[in-house]
Amino acid sequence: MKAPKAANENTHVAGDVAMTASEVNNVTITGFDIVLEKITHLVSNGLRPAKSAQQAAGGADLVILSLPSWDVVLEAVEGK
Repeated sequence: MKAPKAANENTHVAGDVAMTASEVNNVTITGFDIVLEKITHLVSNGLRPAKSAQQAAGGADLVILSLPSWDVVLEAVEGK
């Protein structure tokens, strides 16, 4: 069985937990944050940084969003 791919937008919030899960479950995680410095510490743990949320989510089996409100989620996901 092929390991799933996950994308995590706003990685600094849930990134450490996601990276720990990836090590245990052999999951590839691609992450994006508008502040690159927030995710650089996760690269040494195997995070693949993306240049955009769209790039992070492309081809992912699972996308995790960590955003401040439902309105922001709708804007990010549906462009509303």
